[in-house]
Amino acid sequence: MEYREKITKQIDDAIKEVEKGYRYCPKCKEYYKEMAWENKDKIEVRKVCTHIDPVQWSENEYENKKCSVSYSICPIGHMIEENITY
Repeated sequence: MEYREKITKQIDDAIKEVEKGYRYCPKCKEYYKEMAWENKDKIEVRKVCTHIDPVQWSENEYENKKCSVSYSICPIGHMIEENITY
């Protein structure tokens, strides 16, 4: 079993080395060089839960709030939400 763990670690390390400098797009299911990606920040209005009723006697409360959203855009144009600040 010890040999198997050693080989598995070597394989994982090799995969990490090959992936270095690349990012994965979950929509394309492809890797692209990090330099090919763009970053974009947008202000969006989103419906946000402002109150959660812990005992569920009433409905949760929601409000429209302005949010700052950071996106990464793959070379194909898919926008991947990276960070959101309310």
